[in-house]
Amino acid sequence: MMTQILKRLWGPLIGAWVVGLLVVDFVIAPTIFQTVPNRALAGNLAMILFKKWNLIEMVCAILLGLLFFIPKRRSWIHLLASLITIMATFWEGLYLIPKLSTIALGIYEATNSGIENLEQEMAIYHQHYVWLDSGKILFLLILLGLYLFSKEKGSSK
Repeated sequence: MMTQILKRLWGPLIGAWVVGLLVVDFVIAPTIFQTVPNRALAGNLAMILFKKWNLIEMVCAILLGLLFFIPKRRSWIHLLASLITIMATFWEGLYLIPKLSTIALGIYEATNSGIENLEQEMAIYHQHYVWLDSGKILFLLILLGLYLFSKEKGSSK
C-alpha cells in the first residue's frame, strides 16, 4: 500500500517542488525586494520566507530519499540527481540559509561603519545560494523528465 502511494507521488512531488522553487525564487522573493522600501528589512523578510520554504523542501527531499526504497530498478542518473538534490536541499537549510539570516540581521542592525563588509559577505553567500538553487532546479527537471519518460515508455508497452 505505502509503496503504491510513494510510486504515485514521485512525479507530482517533483513537479510541485519545481513549481514551488520557481515561484519562490522568481516571483515572491523579487516582489519582496521591489515592494519593501527598506532593503535590510526586505532581506530579513526574504530570509523568513526561505527558512519556511526550505522546511517544505526538506520534507520533499526526505520523500525523494524514501522513493529509493521502493523495489524498482532505477538508473544511476536517478540516483545521482536525487542525491545531489537532497544534499543541496539540506546544505541550504542547515548551513546557507542560517548563515544568510545571520548576515541579513547584522545588516539590519548595523551602523554605517560595519555595513560594507556585511554586504560583501552577503553577496558571496547569496551567489552560493543562487548557484545551489539553480542546480536543484536543474536536477529536479532531470528527475521530472526521467519520470515522464518512464511513464511514456511504460504506456507504450
